[in-house]
Amino acid sequence: MNRGDFNNSAVLSVSQLQASLRRAMERKYPNVMVEGEISNLTIHHLSGHAYFTLKDSNAQLRCVMWRNDVRRLKFRPENGQQVICTGKVTVYERGGTLQLSAQKIEMQGLGALQAAYRQLAEQLRNEGWTSPEIKKDRPIAPKTIGIVTSRQAAALRDIVRTIRRRNSSVRIIIAHTAVQGDGAANQIAEALERIDKLALADVLILSRGGGSIEDLWAFNEEPVARAIIACSTPLVTGIGHETDTTIADLVADHHSSTPTAAAEECVADENHLGRELESLVNRLNKALTTKLELSRIKFQRISDRLDEPGYLIHRREQDIDDLLQRADSCLRNRISSHSLEIRQFYEKLLLYSPRARQLKAKAKLDKFAQRQQRAIENHFGKAQQSLARRTQSLELLSPLNILSRGYSIATTESGQAVRSSSEVSTGDRLNVRFADGNVTTRIETLDP
Repeated sequence: MNRGDFNNSAVLSVSQLQASLRRAMERKYPNVMVEGEISNLTIHHLSGHAYFTLKDSNAQLRCVMWRNDVRRLKFRPENGQQVICTGKVTVYERGGTLQLSAQKIEMQGLGALQAAYRQLAEQLRNEGWTSPEIKKDRPIAPKTIGIVTSRQAAALRDIVRTIRRRNSSVRIIIAHTAVQGDGAANQIAEALERIDKLALADVLILSRGGGSIEDLWAFNEEPVARAIIACSTPLVTGIGHETDTTIADLVADHHSSTPTAAAEECVADENHLGRELESLVNRLNKALTTKLELSRIKFQRISDRLDEPGYLIHRREQDIDDLLQRADSCLRNRISSHSLEIRQFYEKLLLYSPRARQLKAKAKLDKFAQRQQRAIENHFGKAQQSLARRTQSLELLSPLNILSRGYSIATTESGQAVRSSSEVSTGDRLNVRFADGNVTTRIETLDP
């Protein structure tokens, strides 16, 4: 007979009944969706399994989610969240409790996406990756620009058109990737890593056109954020519209409101650069002229002083005398300070001298030994007095003392004391104990 096949008269062990219940529940509820509020959440730090309670106003249900399923969650579960759990109903045999083995946890509506965004942003902020101090500077006039986006994206055409209009000599490298849908985040991360390793671009633009939060979600996932952080090339994001801010925008070196704006910020206008260059040349000429004039004046002053070498020698001698006097004063002060410290240390050493501490400890030990000896003598005296009193009391109560006054004790052959004539019969042998010895006798007659 199989262990699961029991009739009504079978006697089951607790383990057999629990196993039967577990199989029955798992067959009947292999895939259920349960809505409730998370409470008593614990994610074990060693195993990675999650344990929590799902409750509503009238009931509660214990739940467990195994490590691999926890890792696939898009957000971190927290107490108080209203969620929908999908999984199978089972029985935890050791604890004898009904529980849901959850395989998926979802928050209603956009709650899960918003929670995932908030949690990842907080994590990266705590790690310091959103701090302005670590952002890399964008090059002023890049020769090569790398663009990470989809080849079919309208945003790519806008970026290329803007770059060509502002500076036709800039080289463009395109790293194609999907920008939405399943697996897009990993593809974006791989494209970023690939183009960054080439080390050909002076700056990278990560872009995508506008869309819903679901359309842009790939740019809110951790693989993309970690890939941006790992880039050694300065990176500018131009994702969505002006109101959209993704996780990628938070960790990028620069964040532009749109893809076109990113292209404009990365590539300076050639005409503007020409005017800037002319202005810089004029400022440089003016600075060089001023520097030459200042150098001429300084040279003249030095020449004037060289006409009087005696002045320079006397000034250096005075400086040497001043330094020697300051050094002597400093040395004396340090010697005086060290002498005071040595004297203070010596006085402390006298206080903590081993000989003084030994004498003090010996006196204390002798005093303790005297007190101990007196306590021992007093204890033995009291003990002897108590023994004498108890010995005297025992002698007064001793049966032998009573026998010395002419009494005797009769016992049967088994040693039992005879207290009444009804306890013996004619012919019985008795042992009679006197103060000075024992006799054995036989009962000839009884006179009750």
